[in-house]
Amino acid sequence: MLLQPRVAPGTLISATAWQWTGAGLAMLAATAAYVAMAAYVWRRRGASAGAALTLVVVAVLIWAGAYAAELGATSLAAIGRWGDLKYVGIVLLPPAWFAFGALFAGRPGWVNGRTLALLAIHPVLLLALLANDATHDLVRFYPPGAADDPDAVAEAGPLFWPHMVYTSLVLWGSTALMVTALVRASRVYRRVSTLLIVSLLAPYVFNLLYNFD
Repeated sequence: MLLQPRVAPGTLISATAWQWTGAGLAMLAATAAYVAMAAYVWRRRGASAGAALTLVVVAVLIWAGAYAAELGATSLAAIGRWGDLKYVGIVLLPPAWFAFGALFAGRPGWVNGRTLALLAIHPVLLLALLANDATHDLVRFYPPGAADDPDAVAEAGPLFWPHMVYTSLVLWGSTALMVTALVRASRVYRRVSTLLIVSLLAPYVFNLLYNFD
């Protein structure tokens, strides 16, 4: 669905142009679903596990929404801005997922100030790198000539891969905690919880597949 045609490189426009492909529309639909999920979870958050789950859904929502905008934008500047904003959700997800996983598995003692402070180091450092022009390209960058390529894709900088390894370790380690707890749960609870876990991890899995081509 074409909302506004692409403009030639160098043309100035007063508003952002959008061009939606199937992938972009799918991410928009996913974003709407996560908005509904976030509202539902927040109203029923109750205990600390509910608050942690709300933070998980918000992280995925930011990720999905910024990614949808990145796919729909047509100027390289807009694509780059949305691509950077996407990392707010990406770096928020591991600590939130760990907190939810530990509480879900019945290990509240693991969710303490010291642990959360350590988990906050990675988000702060990565977002600081992206916010600084001198260090931005260490995480992600566009190759020379990308401004003239309407299908340009950001390439991974040298610090992207340590970030991805760390994120994967936290996410899959926390997921393993939840799976261990689910083995002891009732069948109905196990089905509902499995659906929830899969739906929240889906954006990360698709992103992982994309990074490895």
